Amino acid sequence: MRRRTLPLLALLLALPGCLSEGATTRASSHALTVTLDEYLVRPQVLSAPGGRLTLTVVNHGRLGHTLRIRANDKVVLSFLSIAPGARRTRSFHLRRGRYTMFDAIANYEELGMRGSLIVR
Repeated sequence: MRRRTLPLLALLLALPGCLSEGATTRASSHALTVTLDEYLVRPQVLSAPGGRLTLTVVNHGRLGHTLRIRANDKVVLSFLSIAPGARRTRSFHLRRGRYTMFDAIANYEELGMRGSLIVR
């Protein structure tokens, strides 16, 4: 019984670190870059100054991806169908607050393709 308990305990202790958002990348300018890869949005937490923002999304994955930004379950910005190796750039204005960046394809968000955008 002890042999099963110890690995389970180690897994439970490591799990919170896997679920954390990680360090915040603080952008000093209004030009932001987000990178998409299979089941990962980088940076996981991006902090940007308020005002007009320009976001470049780069797909480093082998699959096509999308990037959407939502606040309170309402999508406020969408990048549709970004092919592997492609990049898209858009300028927009967001109010202060915390937003969720995510890939809307299938269950990619549940598999980890999400991050936070904090407009300060």
